Amino acid sequence: MQGNVDLQDQVKTKAELLEEIAALRAQVAQFQTFGDEINQMLFGVALYTDAATQRLACGDIDEAGRHLADLQSITQGLLLEMRAHLHCQ
Repeated sequence: MQGNVDLQDQVKTKAELLEEIAALRAQVAQFQTFGDEINQMLFGVALYTDAATQRLACGDIDEAGRHLADLQSITQGLLLEMRAHLHCQ
């Protein structure tokens, strides 16, 4: 009888471990996706910063202003997304 109880405990423990592994894999996938999104947004930030700098160097203040407005929008979105993601964890 004791052997059956031990076997049941082991099976339950293995099932719990498999569930934990599946949950961790899902979490890793989410973090990888989030990391990719952040990387893309930061690349956009770099492009808009370069474009604004070039426009200012050419004296095109209006176009530089548009690039800076886009840059502000991207960074605000990035901050919101990071906060939402971090608060969900």
